[in-house]
Amino acid sequence: LALRSITGTQLFRDTLYYVFDNNLYTYYRKDSLGNVYVRLDTVEQLLYKTTANIGDSWKTIRRFNNSSINYTVSLIQRSEQIVTLAGVFHNCMRFLFQTTDVTEGTYYLWLAPGVGEVRRDGWGLGISFSLKRAAINNQLITPQVFQVFSVSPPDGASNVNVSSKIS
Repeated sequence: LALRSITGTQLFRDTLYYVFDNNLYTYYRKDSLGNVYVRLDTVEQLLYKTTANIGDSWKTIRRFNNSSINYTVSLIQRSEQIVTLAGVFHNCMRFLFQTTDVTEGTYYLWLAPGVGEVRRDGWGLGISFSLKRAAINNQLITPQVFQVFSVSPPDGASNVNVSSKIS
């Protein structure tokens, strides 16, 4: 994921948007309820409906490499814990973005309160990422170190004693 920074603000018809660099969605805004909107050309549309109930869906358009893709977005979960290289994020909302416009364009996205997108897992289009580091209001989110081991039983074994050592 490319570094994204707020580089300024822009007023469109008395509505304040945040301007991002390195992003195909240049203008974002958040309403008083926490819903996030994006402005594509002259059209504003709902991107993240944080007030949705689990299972609610809405339509949106995303841009990738100068192509527009129509998506149906659904809220899958309201409170998940996500582990990234930047740390552990609690109470993350998980959204499912589904499309029939392209093959392998469906993905999950996790939104952390007060941070934004922290993880995206998808198929194709090269759209998977996990947050490595971030600074919010000039405060660095302190990285935490995690070691994850994948342990498989030896060939032919069906059970492994839980007190086994990893060497």
